[in-house]
Amino acid sequence: MSTGKKCIIGGSIGVLVCIILFAFYLLAYFPMMKGLNDRGYDVNASMFPAFLTGHAFPFLTHFIVEGSPLIGKFCPAVQKECTAWNAGTMPGYEPWVMDNTTGYCTNLIMVPKAECADKIEQTSFIVMSAMLIVVYFLLGVFITWLIPKIKKAYAK
Repeated sequence: MSTGKKCIIGGSIGVLVCIILFAFYLLAYFPMMKGLNDRGYDVNASMFPAFLTGHAFPFLTHFIVEGSPLIGKFCPAVQKECTAWNAGTMPGYEPWVMDNTTGYCTNLIMVPKAECADKIEQTSFIVMSAMLIVVYFLLGVFITWLIPKIKKAYAK
């Protein structure tokens, strides 16, 4: 079998390992950690294996994107949002209703629509997942390339 074909098979095995680990984390490991947490066990280090294998990054895409300028670059700020509100009225401030109480907004900002931000998060999840799959493919190719070299070195 040619080296190129072996590398493709090795890369495919790497992708399969990536997908199996993703399913394991999603269907078994994280639900088990949630159950332990609900029973009062300290599971602070529960994300460590997922970080070690790289699978935590797609799962944490929301927090990664939220702290980055991506949403601001691709989604125009078109909705008003009040970040500081007081009950009553005050001249010079825009009237604002919050929890069925009329008041005024002391700090009004413009934010992107939630639908647009959600699309950015979904796209980022897909991109990060694809990047993880590529990394596992390359890791499988590297291991496939490395095994004959190690065998040759120990055969001497």
